[in-house]
Amino acid sequence: MASKSVRDGVTTQFRSVTNATLPDAQRILKKVNYKLEHAIEMFYGDQQAMRNANKGDSGQESQIRSKLEKIFDRYANPADKTRTNIDGTLAFCADLEVDPEDPVVIVVAMLCKSPSMGEFTRSGFVDGWTSARKDSIEGMQAHLIQLRGREGFGDEETFRKVYNFTFDWAKQPGQRSLQCDTAIALWSLLLPLSTAPTQFTNRHLELWTEFLNGPYKSKAISKDSWTLFLDFWKTSRGDLSEHDLDAAWPSVIDDFVEWARPKLP
Repeated sequence: MASKSVRDGVTTQFRSVTNATLPDAQRILKKVNYKLEHAIEMFYGDQQAMRNANKGDSGQESQIRSKLEKIFDRYANPADKTRTNIDGTLAFCADLEVDPEDPVVIVVAMLCKSPSMGEFTRSGFVDGWTSARKDSIEGMQAHLIQLRGREGFGDEETFRKVYNFTFDWAKQPGQRSLQCDTAIALWSLLLPLSTAPTQFTNRHLELWTEFLNGPYKSKAISKDSWTLFLDFWKTSRGDLSEHDLDAAWPSVIDDFVEWARPKLP
């Protein structure tokens, strides 16, 4: 059994993430021997505990929003208090103790409806964290545990939402396409987090990168190509022999298949 100080610390973290009542927190944590991630999973399967947590929430919302406004002020662009610039966003990541290149940052960006990489708006930040019921940096840090799991990449439907969000978030403002080098970096970051079965190996990803950096004539990826690449990645067979060149795939994928087949065993 963990010491009392450890139990108290885990209880505080658990309640910060879930907004659970103290009796429910103690009951659930005791069942899983104070293992935080297991307790969070159990909480979201406990309908009574969730109902208890939601009671009285509406009266707290204005207080939460007020606190979040003050937190955002720390990171706001001095020239435009309605949004952050890259320096403010990096400072926010530093306070969260998270690497700006950690994929969980993309999930935070989606939560807060970030309009582009390296930028948060005041309204999106306040609305997003209000919906998560987090009004402190400590609460946000604890919430990252949840975002890394069931609410972030824990199922394929959610993964696809994060993946699709990433295109508009990462492309340059005013551009319709995503630069190839940015797309390649994001594929390398995101695809390993998917739980979907696939035969698209690291070797395939290496070839895809080589193709985009070489034979591919364009230096940009369209939204259609970005979206359908996830389906291609999921359904491809090892030697790509089953790929149907007459199907409605983007030309970049068909061209890649023809180029890559001779290079695969």
